[in-house]
Amino acid sequence: MTKNKKTVQDLLQTSISQYTEISQLMENLAQPENSPSMAELSMLGENILEKQNIAMETDKDLMSLLPDTLSDPAVASKNKIRTGLLKKIIQINQGITSNFSNIHSLMDSELRHLRKGRSAMLGYQQLAGKPGKNLNNTL
Repeated sequence: MTKNKKTVQDLLQTSISQYTEISQLMENLAQPENSPSMAELSMLGENILEKQNIAMETDKDLMSLLPDTLSDPAVASKNKIRTGLLKKIIQINQGITSNFSNIHSLMDSELRHLRKGRSAMLGYQQLAGKPGKNLNNTL
């Protein structure tokens, strides 16, 4: 059982480290003064997803062992830290999602405004065609 507890503690520590990295990356993304380019944003997103997939694998191993060892105060303490990190990541993600939703709405509004203006401008086109058309037809 001691080996099992040590493994759980190791997995918890690994999980905490992984979620700390994810949290830091997401906090950098959420900072308003950081405005990454599309390429940087794409790379950052891929990096977060890669780290998330690795953390999910760790969590699969951890979840099979955790219920039996939660009575240990050391395990419970580390699990509390891990749970706090997960809650923090959820809050950051909600903020990022809200910001992206606002940006999407703004861009959608601008596009509708531009389309409306373009449609209005089409009404001002000359129907007669090119200047000199009548003269060219008589030649």
